[in-house]
Amino acid sequence: MLRVELPHVLERKIFQRSPPRPVPLRSSEWCAGLPNLSPTNAERVRLANLMYDFVFEALLWGAANKVFISIENPLRSHFWAYLAWKFGCIKPQLSYNGLHRVDFDNCMHGGKRLKSTRFLCTDRFLQSLARTCDASHAHEPYSLTLVDGVWTFSTAAEGAYPALFLQTVCHHSWQALSGDTSPSSSCARLSLVPELHVIKLQSPPTDLDGCKVFEPTDSTGEGAQSSLCKVRFYATPRQFVSKAKALNHPMDADNPVSDWVKRAIFSMMTVDSASLALQRATRLKQILTWKSQLEKDEQKLTNSLPAHSKVIMEGKQVLLMQRRL
Repeated sequence: MLRVELPHVLERKIFQRSPPRPVPLRSSEWCAGLPNLSPTNAERVRLANLMYDFVFEALLWGAANKVFISIENPLRSHFWAYLAWKFGCIKPQLSYNGLHRVDFDNCMHGGKRLKSTRFLCTDRFLQSLARTCDASHAHEPYSLTLVDGVWTFSTAAEGAYPALFLQTVCHHSWQALSGDTSPSSSCARLSLVPELHVIKLQSPPTDLDGCKVFEPTDSTGEGAQSSLCKVRFYATPRQFVSKAKALNHPMDADNPVSDWVKRAIFSMMTVDSASLALQRATRLKQILTWKSQLEKDEQKLTNSLPAHSKVIMEGKQVLLMQRRL
């Protein structure tokens, strides 16, 4: 499962005495960037388009390998027109119209303001999130405030997901991953063997090898702490193998192992450990070289983001991930 939340690149100068005025960088006709932009804004659009292209490639990869992809951006963002344009130019096997759109207003999931958002997904199990404001509640206003010479946008406060929304997304995601969805869902539903075999209520063990101790329990129901605690025991190798043998083979499931995973397994199982270690060391050296080469561009990309997105993206190697793909 891959979750993609694009930073909303706002081209604004916030260190001003008067409220900043956003400079339009795109339009419905020029979704890849308006012509005749200033050099600074043209560079910002170029860097944003690099991230959009990376998301497009990740979307194609996820759909081809039956990995659930969810992309989020404001409903009226020009990103959606850019993505449709990319599909029209490349004409991949995956159709843009074949993806699932989940449009909702944030206030219907615990948000304080009216904020319209879209999820673009490779599966429909988040479709129940689609809700339009029913006007049954009040909204906090959008505003600009000047604090210590810095203009703060109330839109930044809506950047964090409401707790109710997170609970709903986690619930539907768990249902999909555990197989409790319709047969047509393309998400992975392979059974897994838990590492913990059994839970027992007992006195704290003196030997913690093979088990994990949790907090003491209340035996009286009146707040008195007893000496008993929950102890979770790990499965022995024999127990683990016994449970694994009872599962369906991945190739018998409706989401079998993809070809690239089988090739990776085959390549690892047909070489000796020294050769495998050398392959991994060589690959890691290549990645570190790319990281060094892209360091300035990564920092430039991060610096082009608004403050609330910069906090999230700081230290993340977006361009390195793009290079690896």
